[in-house]
Formats: sequence, structure tokens, C-alpha cells
Amino acid sequence: MSKPINIASDECLRTARITVMGLGHFGGQLAVIHYLANLGCELLVTDMKSENDLKGSLEEIRSLVDSGQVELRLGEHNVSDFTTCDLVVASPAVPHPWDNRYLRSAEAAGIPITTEIALTAARIPEVIPVVGITGSAGKSTTAAMTAHILRSCAKEHTVHLGGNIGAPLLEHAHKLGESDLVVLELSSFQLHWLAHEPDLRFKLAAAIFTNYAPNHLDWHRNEQHYFETKASLARYAEAPVLVADKELHDRLYLAGIDSEICDNLDEPIDLPVPGGHNVRNARTAIAGARSTLPNLSADEAAASLRSYASLPHRLQPVPTGDDFLSAFNDSKSTTPEATTKAVAAFDDPSQIILIAGGYDKEANMSPMIECAQDCAHVFTIGTTGPAIAKKLANATSTKT
Repeated sequence: MSKPINIASDECLRTARITVMGLGHFGGQLAVIHYLANLGCELLVTDMKSENDLKGSLEEIRSLVDSGQVELRLGEHNVSDFTTCDLVVASPAVPHPWDNRYLRSAEAAGIPITTEIALTAARIPEVIPVVGITGSAGKSTTAAMTAHILRSCAKEHTVHLGGNIGAPLLEHAHKLGESDLVVLELSSFQLHWLAHEPDLRFKLAAAIFTNYAPNHLDWHRNEQHYFETKASLARYAEAPVLVADKELHDRLYLAGIDSEICDNLDEPIDLPVPGGHNVRNARTAIAGARSTLPNLSADEAAASLRSYASLPHRLQPVPTGDDFLSAFNDSKSTTPEATTKAVAAFDDPSQIILIAGGYDKEANMSPMIECAQDCAHVFTIGTTGPAIAKKLANATSTKT
């Protein structure tokens, strides 16, 4: 049995032996490693990928490895690394964590398991207003728009954007003060792990659920598990959850969750990014910002969004060097519903050349197949490319 660990206490962590599961290619685990190393923790970082596959991330911690503060185990996991430590910090991307051999071994040995987002949430002072945002699509844009409104309209505050977007906040969370505001985009993976922290003191001044469609079913047990994980956002909310969809509002009600539909969701707004879905994202962001700053008017918030710039890979304009050709990078459309909304953002689908495909998340492709039929050409890529091409060919032949 491991010694008791209070993840909110740096003093408690300082003398701990910690296994970091998954180095990965993104910033969250690197932030954990640097934060814990600065505390003086004894760290072992283990990843199933090889040193060559993780070259970029390893460069970020090379000095810690060379000094002996961080031990590496790459290309494999070892059960003993998970059963002889004081704490495991797991990558939230590890699929089916409840079935993972190494995490189950840790649990059987009484070793607590946490994640970067839980370490961050545990360090945000309770007096700091936090906006938490989730959803199956549009959560990144809504989070970025919310942060933009708050930065534009509350210049006396410093606004931090993090969670599943932007730079990790772990290093700065405990330093936040009364002049700070936080906007967190929260993925279903992150929410799953937050729900496993029974003693976590974490409150949301505003909780936003942008929309809902089955997603990440390759990670979750099933569609119901995905919904329940998303809906767990409500447990941290100090006010009813704000939603941008009546059907979702009704489903949350049946699940015993109090929610409110945002006002004027389809009312036109002057935005520099195309699409009716971005109008709804903007109106949802305005509702979230106003919940955080009660004296902020809807008109003032809307006006601030005229200077909003689209996020990378989300209907991001791409230079073409051709006055007659416009190109948009929307590679963050990782669900069929998101791709459908991207196509619908333009007036004439028959002028669109669509490039679509990716890895298989076991999502229902039907919405995307339907809208793709109206495009001029469709090129498919990735693991799902052949299946999309086949479904599109079948749908087109049936239609004709």
C-alpha cells in the first residue's frame, strides 16, 4: 500500500516516487514532468513508443534525464513501475483505462492514479472564476471566443485559456490571484479522470455544454458512457449548465441535470469566421462570458468578437495565391457532425472540394456522407478513407 497522497499538496508530492504514464507528443505530460521535477520528485517516465518515435518530446526533458532526475522506460511498460511507486500520473489519452493492465495493477496495489488536468484543477484557488466548456464539437472555438470576450471586455483581469487547448496551466495555477479568470476546454477523457478524484475541490462559475453527438466510442465503453462522462461537467457547476441545443437540454433533464438554453442562439452576429455553427458558438460564448461577468452586456460582448481570429485548423483560411480559389483548413473537424457544419458554412456546396478522413473512432458517418454528396469532389484519406469512399459511392448510386 502506498503512502497517502494529497494531489493538491506540493509538500506531499515533493518526496513522492511518481510514475508518469505516457510521454506523448503534446504538452500536458511534459508540463507534469517539469512541474514535478521542480518539486524534487523522483520520476519515472514510461511510454510504449520508442525513443525515436518520441524524439521531439524527449528533447524537452533531456536535461532532466541527463541529470538522473528522470528515469526513462521506453518501448514498453513494466508492471512493477506501477505497483512500487507512490503515485501514477496517467495520460488521459490511454484508451479504456478501466481495462488497462498497468493501471489495474496500480489500483490493485493501492497506488493512486491522477492526471495533469486534476493536478491543475486542484491548484486553482477557489476564489478564481473558472468557465468550463465541453461538447462533441465546437468546444475549442467556444472556449477561445469566451476567452477573447473576457480579455476584450475585462481588461482589469488576466484571462488564462487552457485544459484541452492552449498551453498547460499547471505551472501557473497555484499562483493565480483575484485579478485572474480561467477558461478551460475539457475533453471527455479529461472529465473521465476528474470524476475519479473524489476529494477534488474544483468549482466552475459557468459550465457550458456546446452540443452532443456520439464520439470517441473507440475510447469509451459505449455511447451512454460517453454521454455520462460529458455530463459529469455539471458536478462542478455552481449554476445551471448552459447548453446550446434543446435536445441536449432535454436529455440532461432526464439525467437529472439542471440546464439552461442560451439566448438568441441563431441571431446574426458580425463575425470574421464563416458558418451558422460559429454564430451559435459565439452566442454560447457570450452567455458564458456574461455568467462570469454579470455586468457585461450582450451587445458589448458581441462587438468584441469582430476582432476574433479563427483558431488554427478550424475553418482557418489558407493562402492559395489564386483570386478564384479559397482554401480552408478545418482538420480539427474530427466528427462527422463537425464536417457537416463546416460544409454548411458555405452557400454553395457544389463549389466545394472536400478532403475527408482520419482514424476510426467508430462514429456514425451518415451525416457527413449526406453532405458530401452535394460537394463537387471528395478526396478521402486516412484509415477511414476507404470506408468513406465506399459509403459515398453507394449513397450516390442509390440517389441516382
